[in-house]
Amino acid sequence: MRLIDVFAHNLKAVRLKRHVSQESLASRVHLSAAYISMLERGHRSPPFQTIESLAKALDVEAVSLLSGAGRRR
Repeated sequence: MRLIDVFAHNLKAVRLKRHVSQESLASRVHLSAAYISMLERGHRSPPFQTIESLAKALDVEAVSLLSGAGRRR
C-alpha cells in the first residue's frame, strides 16, 4: 500500500473515531473541508506541517497518521 493511501485511511479513521466532521477538522487547522476530503481520498499529498497540524487537532501523534503497521503492502 502506498504511503499516501495509508495516510488517507488513517486520517479518516481517526477523524471518525473522534466524531469530528470534515468541516470541523478543516476549521481547526485553517484548511477547507474540500481539501480534507481530498486528503482522505488520497488525492492530495500534504506537507509535513499539515500532517502535524492535523495530528494535533485530532490529539494523536503525527506518526500514527503515517503508520501502516499491520497492513499489507
